[in-house]
Amino acid sequence: MHNFANVPDLAAMKRLPQPFRMIAVVQAMSTVKRFCLVPCHVNQSIGDHTGRSVMLAFLVAEEFGLSMEETLDLAKRMAFHDSHETITSDIPYPVKHMTSDLAEAISDAESDVEGVIFEGYQMPFRGCPILPKSRFLSCVVDMLDLVLFCANELAMHNIHHMEILRKGLKVLETYNEGYERIYQFNMFNQVNTVSAIYHMASDLLQKVDNALI
Repeated sequence: MHNFANVPDLAAMKRLPQPFRMIAVVQAMSTVKRFCLVPCHVNQSIGDHTGRSVMLAFLVAEEFGLSMEETLDLAKRMAFHDSHETITSDIPYPVKHMTSDLAEAISDAESDVEGVIFEGYQMPFRGCPILPKSRFLSCVVDMLDLVLFCANELAMHNIHHMEILRKGLKVLETYNEGYERIYQFNMFNQVNTVSAIYHMASDLLQKVDNALI
């Protein structure tokens, strides 16, 4: 009998055969706290974020006219995109990218973990065949849930999330510029989930900034 209820490190994960590595990840997702470096009013697990991201993925896929293949690829990416965090724990995107060296080191570590977790499976992680649009939108959806969560925390007067939210909005703006350049579609100028969350969070951040002046 394999004990996959608690896999504390990569060495323990490597000792598990498949499919028990994947089962261990599914088990651990609900127990690993997201935003572990930042005080939160509402505790969010990696599993919570994953579920929200999959739901957002289906909304975005329909609004942006993705094919069925692209939609399923996007949903699959969101279902497994943070699997490595069951070993590495969560580090918010803006923190990961404080410097290029830090971002590269963390990315390498995450790739190593994903290689172990997904061994034997055709999962959407670095190096696998990709569908360009669904891959691009997986980054958008991931950041979208970060912005949504941080905006909710800020609405509850948790100013610890202000700068993470600000950086998250900047990342969404960069993604929008890239998406418009490639696909001739401005996400913020349409009525859709991306623009609704972006404008809501931007307005909230502006109000808080004005109140603190």
